[in-house]
Amino acid sequence: MSALLLCVLAGVSPAPAKAPPPAPAAASANAGLTEAHTVIHPILEERCYACHGDGESRAGVAFDKLTTEDQILKNPDLWLKVLKNTRSHIMPPADRTQPTAEQQLALEKWVKFSAFGLDPNQLDPGRVT
Repeated sequence: MSALLLCVLAGVSPAPAKAPPPAPAAASANAGLTEAHTVIHPILEERCYACHGDGESRAGVAFDKLTTEDQILKNPDLWLKVLKNTRSHIMPPADRTQPTAEQQLALEKWVKFSAFGLDPNQLDPGRVT
């Protein structure tokens, strides 16, 4: 007999169906977006907005225009530029205050694991010989 029929015959209401847990990719995207707003945005606002925010858009980069999930999490070309330019200390320019080591690390980790979607548990070792 089905579980529902047994419940009806026994005079017990069936347990409500539980919502399925969010898919890992969806949970990861939500975490990445939350971290973008709570950790990364303040770094960009403090270190980059003078030239790339608050209406400024030098070199076609305007961080304040990134408002949707797709613009933030599905923009690998932008985040690759950010990663390259901050690692090489091209950005912010030398006459501006540089990110702290902690800010730089947070930015790099977020770009790699949220914006690029790499799995920190399954890093690609490259070509194995």
